[in-house]
Amino acid sequence: MNQDIDLLAIAGVGTTFLLSGVAKLNDPRGFAYKIEEYLHLLVSQLTARIRLLVPYTLALAIGIATLEVVLGVAMLVRWQYFWTLWTLLLLTFFFTLLTLYTALSRRMASCGCFGDALVLTPWQSFLKSVVLLCILGGLCWQANDVPTGLNSHYGMVVALLSSLGLSRYTLKHLPLLDFLPYGIESDLKELVQLRLPFRYGDMAARSKVQESRYHPKVSSWQFMSVLSFTHQETYAANPLSIWQGKKKCTPTLLTGHKLLIISQYPATLTTRTLQNLYALIRSLKKALQPILLVPSNQEKEAAKTLALPIYTAHPLLLRTMLRAELGLLLLSDGIVVNKWNFNDLKQVRKTLNRMDLLSRVSIARLL
Repeated sequence: MNQDIDLLAIAGVGTTFLLSGVAKLNDPRGFAYKIEEYLHLLVSQLTARIRLLVPYTLALAIGIATLEVVLGVAMLVRWQYFWTLWTLLLLTFFFTLLTLYTALSRRMASCGCFGDALVLTPWQSFLKSVVLLCILGGLCWQANDVPTGLNSHYGMVVALLSSLGLSRYTLKHLPLLDFLPYGIESDLKELVQLRLPFRYGDMAARSKVQESRYHPKVSSWQFMSVLSFTHQETYAANPLSIWQGKKKCTPTLLTGHKLLIISQYPATLTTRTLQNLYALIRSLKKALQPILLVPSNQEKEAAKTLALPIYTAHPLLLRTMLRAELGLLLLSDGIVVNKWNFNDLKQVRKTLNRMDLLSRVSIARLL
């Protein structure tokens, strides 16, 4: 009976880590943004040296998620069981301390444990880690009583290569499963209307927190998070807001056909990428209006790089709309028809041609 309970506990722990890793690898950029959020929290409350890790958040995201998948599979097949068990115990102990720290700091709305597939608050994540810690502690106590599993090195190599392959694919294209509120068939008119309260913190007095719909008129107060912890509201609480200079242009997105060209880092676009981008724009029919969107904090850099009318939006909004450094989002009367990474330019052209939104003079040359 005890052995059956142990096997059930092993399956539960292994499945939890496996699903957690796969959810992160489905959207490694999103997990990298969460790690960056953690690092900024630690910088403000511990030491500025942690800032040195910020450029490596994507590599950290892929590494952590891959480790979770490999350890999850190792647990399920009981490969190198003793070492796998203790590695998971130490990793879970670290996550327990981290989630407790973030929960007490009240500076983050979610932990990112399962990516955007399942949004948990820091307290929920802490309780999950405590449960896993107790289960792993019990398994360590009875490690000698668990039957030997499949000690196959080939299976672990497959798990490692599959994890790296999944992360490479989703980085080059887009997440296989889109759990964000700007997914295909989403109605942006609904997101424009959402207006939820925010949480602000006083950086001078870390214990002070204020809940408001508007930014406090004190320089030491900074945005912390959205109050709501539900998935849809967490990412859409800052309503869809697009600007051209000081003019708000959001309503223009909600009528007719629009092709949003979102560039997260406009200053890094290569000459070849720009040539392909300009060629695509020249080939569009007048019925499809291209709108180039860049983060509001990079408007000046974009103006130096791009010879196009530039629209801006909050960086967090653009990251939520599209998980790519450069990508496209096709709208029809405010409905998301499709979205692509710019690496999938051939698929973009085929879709636009099928919708009769490409100039016929350019079709033969572009396809």
